[in-house]
Amino acid sequence: MCVFCNDMNLNSKSSIVRKKQFTFLSIKPTKPKEYYRFRLLNFRYNSKNDRDTPFIERFVHQKWVNSEDGKGTLETVVCPVTEFVKRNWNGNPYDDCPICRYANMNFVAFKDSGWKDKASNKKNKEFGRKFEALIPVYVVSDPNYIPNNGKLKVISITDKDLYKKFLNTINYTMRNVPVFNGGTAVDFYLRMENVTETVNPGTAKEYTWSHNKLIMPDLLDKNGNATGLLRCFLPPDKAYPIPGITKELVDDFPFDDEYYVASTKEELEAFYDKYCKVSNDDIPDDDDVAVFESPKVSKPVAKKSTSTSKSSNIVENTNIDVDDDDVTDTEEVDVNEAVDDDFFKSDSQPDTPVSEESDDGNIGDIDMTEINNLLK
Repeated sequence: MCVFCNDMNLNSKSSIVRKKQFTFLSIKPTKPKEYYRFRLLNFRYNSKNDRDTPFIERFVHQKWVNSEDGKGTLETVVCPVTEFVKRNWNGNPYDDCPICRYANMNFVAFKDSGWKDKASNKKNKEFGRKFEALIPVYVVSDPNYIPNNGKLKVISITDKDLYKKFLNTINYTMRNVPVFNGGTAVDFYLRMENVTETVNPGTAKEYTWSHNKLIMPDLLDKNGNATGLLRCFLPPDKAYPIPGITKELVDDFPFDDEYYVASTKEELEAFYDKYCKVSNDDIPDDDDVAVFESPKVSKPVAKKSTSTSKSSNIVENTNIDVDDDDVTDTEEVDVNEAVDDDFFKSDSQPDTPVSEESDDGNIGDIDMTEINNLLK
């Protein structure tokens, strides 16, 4: 196995306190046949990386908060079950995350209601931990916002299956052509589309939902079968250099400073207190709710245990929630005219598949044999 870099510090790649930059690029729906186009970035600083790829895999809890100016912000904390957090966590991360406990409590309530309690289901889906892979890129073309062109940004893939295919596709593509940084290499492309899908069709749990879906179509073989790869990189004859991607520019990009950082217990509890916990102050004065009063008895009243704090009591939601990564796309999608269709009609298959993932660990490693040539 060849690794991109090694010995990264958990909290930051440097001791310099930097002003937070707005590096995240939110992929938005585009017109048909319009694509975002990116060049992958890789880092060369010598002793600050303990990952096998330049990408960051983590689990997060998020809350969209509307601001007074109408723009809104997405508040995020990193769940301690994330691999790079868990290995340094003092305690049991599954027991220690109050937001996971809250989401699980709502799932149990939804299940106990016979799957009818929509409020509990909504809270479970909103606050349950979500996977995201963060990808550092140079923006070649942003069809929705031209000022992003030529800048270093971060995009995310939240579909675990799609991310595994993306890693496999990088490995496969690099056998023929480089894909990283400013040397002669190829770009990759993707788009976002608003889709409507039916979940659990023909059952009592059937429902239809609309959502934005990242489109990176499957690479099909000559018989029309999925290969486990994606059709997202330009062919080798479209490789070209980008002089603007310099070593200094890439190494100074604060990717790890902003995203490879563990949330503390205090930050997790503050998020829980702010968005999950209900207090008396949250209940309107005119709310006609029955208030429970302790019975006046001489004998102590036995307390019913409702704790879900122990990992042995936690019931994971494996039947109800449907996220982007539950849906796969196997149909061909039109791509830029610059793409050579003959390049993708290959009988070749990747030598080794990406390793199976676990819910609390890294998705897989990339076996990169040409990395030294890429970074020259």
